[in-house]
Amino acid sequence: MIVVSPDDRFASVLRFLLDRRRLAVRAARRQPELLTLVEEGVDVVVLDATYSLADTAQAIAELEALHPEIGVVVVSERRGRTGSLLRLLPKWGPPQQLIDEIERTYLHRPPPARARALHERHRQPRPAVSLEAFPVDTPSSGVAFTRPLVP
Repeated sequence: MIVVSPDDRFASVLRFLLDRRRLAVRAARRQPELLTLVEEGVDVVVLDATYSLADTAQAIAELEALHPEIGVVVVSERRGRTGSLLRLLPKWGPPQQLIDEIERTYLHRPPPARARALHERHRQPRPAVSLEAFPVDTPSSGVAFTRPLVP
């Protein structure tokens, strides 16, 4: 597991908690160090988004593109906005909540072979769809619709 946080205190506390559960934890202060550590092998990454949600979103996108089999947990001192794509856990919330989320992420990540297959499928261009293949309904007004109207 890797913890990426410029906050040494948070990284130390999380490392202590996870060491007690016999989980190997490595720490990085900045997100650019993350990809180097990931190459050494990892199952879950904890990202601290307190200082930059944009940098965290970019790191998640890079991880998903290069290593879709790695689970990601995001923490922050700020609350997540409603409708945000990132699920932010409280950085200094109950430790058990964070540990449970790390374990859940580990258990629900796709196996490497399935993750690679999904990754390759998303990289392939999608075939163009011709609207001529769909039936066209023409109401009495003479306007043609290519899909049914939803009431």
